[in-house]
Amino acid sequence: MIVIIITMYNLVIFLFLLILIAFIVIRICFYVITVHGNSMNPALVDGDRVIVFRRWPTLWLRKGQIAIWRFPDFIPGLDEKLDSERRTRTDFRDEKNNIKQVNGHLLIKRIVGLPNDRVSTDILDIQDNFRDEFIDLHDQNSNRNWLIPLGYCFIKGDSVGLDSTILGPVPLEDCIGIVVMKIQ
Repeated sequence: MIVIIITMYNLVIFLFLLILIAFIVIRICFYVITVHGNSMNPALVDGDRVIVFRRWPTLWLRKGQIAIWRFPDFIPGLDEKLDSERRTRTDFRDEKNNIKQVNGHLLIKRIVGLPNDRVSTDILDIQDNFRDEFIDLHDQNSNRNWLIPLGYCFIKGDSVGLDSTILGPVPLEDCIGIVVMKIQ
């Protein structure tokens, strides 16, 4: 009888430690992130929650994956243009024409180009209120061709929004995780 009680006690301790270790591993390896905005519509919409695998090795990134990116501190060309017009990045607007604050936030976008890939974009891929600032970078057919440099990739939303069509290729080191699944 005493042996059974000791064995049950050890089993309870073992299960508790196993659950604790599993919880710690999950907290270290995964994020739960709430999507803000509709640039990934229809795949993800405002308010959706996703599980993100942290620290995904950049060698494992593939086209079509949805990833989480740090928002860049500086956007070449755009920040100078905004400064000259005394506008700020808060002038990015969503589809309801509401101003969105983007500094300090994360981007959730689909990978469409990896290093050494060629990506072609259209001026219509850029938000209406920024097309005039980027029209000169497109050819007479409204296309722009990109060659993605080593250490970078090209990201786009499934809908028009703030992505590599405005930011240009983003550093792979700014990828903080890959979306594993959407939480229903």
